[in-house]
Amino acid sequence: MAMKFLKLGLTGLMALVIMLVIGNLQYSQNSNYLITNSTAFAQIPTERKAAADRLLQQGMQESLSSQFQAALKSWQQALSIYRELKDRKGEGDALRNLATTYFQVGDYDKGFEYQQQALTIEREIKKQEDEGNDPSVIPK
Repeated sequence: MAMKFLKLGLTGLMALVIMLVIGNLQYSQNSNYLITNSTAFAQIPTERKAAADRLLQQGMQESLSSQFQAALKSWQQALSIYRELKDRKGEGDALRNLATTYFQVGDYDKGFEYQQQALTIEREIKKQEDEGNDPSVIPK
């Protein structure tokens, strides 16, 4: 009878070990899946930034060939992406280009509006740069 319990105990122990090994293997595979997916998600902002940068350049080409409405559309799209990504420099660049083009097409109200937004961002960036270069400022 004791032998029967011993065999049963060993069988149960082996089953437990197998379950742990299989469970660990599945966990490991899921971890790799999660790591792969997080890498893919990390690339999305980079791809979005590249798309915004392309739109910014496209708008410049359109503006140089006097396609102002197309340039405004490209810069609006770029601005939207930069804001989504919280890329303040890109946002400022898009705003500055929008302002200049609105002045060129005679829409001074929109030109001033975008210029004011661009100046606000440029001041914010300048302030951050100044604080970053000041040795008396201790980063948090």
